Amino acid sequence: MGNQPSSPPPPNTPPPPPPVPVCDLDCLHQKNLVMLKLALDNIDQESQPDKYEQARLAYYTELNGTKWLEDEKRRLAAQEIAPIITDYSTKYQELNDESSSNKAFTNLAAILENQLGQDKDDNSFLDKQYKKEKTHTQNLIRQNQLTSSPTASYPWLFNLLCFLLIIGVGYLGFTKFDKIKELVSPSPPEII
Repeated sequence: MGNQPSSPPPPNTPPPPPPVPVCDLDCLHQKNLVMLKLALDNIDQESQPDKYEQARLAYYTELNGTKWLEDEKRRLAAQEIAPIITDYSTKYQELNDESSSNKAFTNLAAILENQLGQDKDDNSFLDKQYKKEKTHTQNLIRQNQLTSSPTASYPWLFNLLCFLLIIGVGYLGFTKFDKIKELVSPSPPEII
């Protein structure tokens, strides 16, 4: 069997695949864009928001470059953090307002305390003066009571009281005397 002619290839074998074309960077870039755009279009934004966001970032990063990705990440971070920063700023402002209000209240309390100390000093002097005048007045009243006679100052009152006492005793005697006389003297029996 040595030198036999080679037989033709069997008819059922498929032809060899065409040679793969060599793809440069622009070609790879375009292929990636097409695949990423297809993936982005096939994902539902409402039902899969995380996957959609990943596909969107991948597509636009490939389309616009890493500079766009950095800007987009900053924008998203600012968008997520803005309400938190606003909330903290509001709370910080409220705390500053409360602190300044507390400082004003503390200052007012210190001023009032200082004024109260001064008022106590003034009041103690005024209190001493008042007690001195009160004692002097009480002494004058007592001296006047001791030097004046009570009958000399109200003679008409004494006379009035005596007159009323005499009238009262006379009235009681007259009314009671009639009742006593009726009880003592027997009355004749009445005939019916």
